[in-house]
Amino acid sequence: MKKLTILATITASLFATTTMAHDLGDHLPKKGQPTAVQLENGGTTKVSKDNFIAAESDKYFFEQQEKSGINHFTHDRQLLTMETQTVVRQNRDTLYSKSIWDTKGGVTFELPILDSYQALQVIDEQHRTVAVLYASEGQNKVTITPDMLSSGQHVWVIARTQVASNDPADIKEGNLKQDMIKGTASSAERYTPKGFDQFDREKVRLALEATCSNSTLPRRWAP
Repeated sequence: MKKLTILATITASLFATTTMAHDLGDHLPKKGQPTAVQLENGGTTKVSKDNFIAAESDKYFFEQQEKSGINHFTHDRQLLTMETQTVVRQNRDTLYSKSIWDTKGGVTFELPILDSYQALQVIDEQHRTVAVLYASEGQNKVTITPDMLSSGQHVWVIARTQVASNDPADIKEGNLKQDMIKGTASSAERYTPKGFDQFDREKVRLALEATCSNSTLPRRWAP
């Protein structure tokens, strides 16, 4: 299985075209309309193209913290479908695990050694990938400290665990592999939202999305 590139992940997550975004279904908020959670965690800081990455990452951070708390994985126990995916073209053969972690004092992530694909990506508040782990010898463990980040002390962590099929037995095996993902943190300070204006953030996102949609450059999407 191909390893996701950082470019593909960012492009698929943040700059989906208008046409393809419709495939995400009605379970997601409508374009340009912040959710109650976003408004609750928003503020008055203006958003422009210059700080959009920080504003959009902030949204992902506080939304995930609402779901999983701090230093705790939330595992998707079933494969995503066209109706349940949250960004364009998410994997259909991997189970997702997501979380927010405090790196103050150091946080260590470790994957088991497996014959199948499992990967863990650590992303900081500027949407920069700090580390990528794989479930193979010598590539499965890392300790992250604040000095490794481009800003802040928190990281957004996503893991992908491959399953052979949607058969219940294969899903159960994948769930067991998800539970083998380890994270050990020295601190549990919650992520503090940065107070970006959520209506501003949506306007900038839509403007960038339109620019990307009109581009003549070839697009690459996560497999």
